[in-house]
Amino acid sequence: MAELCKVRIRAAGSPDFDIELEPTATVLDAKIAATAGCDIDPQFMIIICKGRVLKDEEVLSNCSVRSGDALHVARGSPLAVAAPAAAA
Repeated sequence: MAELCKVRIRAAGSPDFDIELEPTATVLDAKIAATAGCDIDPQFMIIICKGRVLKDEEVLSNCSVRSGDALHVARGSPLAVAAPAAAA
């Protein structure tokens, strides 16, 4: 079994805390796990690691997230649904 990746979550207004994830976990998995220690809904979370905003579908290990790293959580807007094109 692969070793779990332990990362520190840093969210404004909440104390720092650690979560453990599989290396194959996605950023969305990290957002869901982060709700245990902060009150931001995953659809409003922005995860930043090493100065880069991570996308929900990205795998943490592919984003160079390693055990001991910090993931910074910020509150953002939910992803906008594409508006239908206006008829001309």
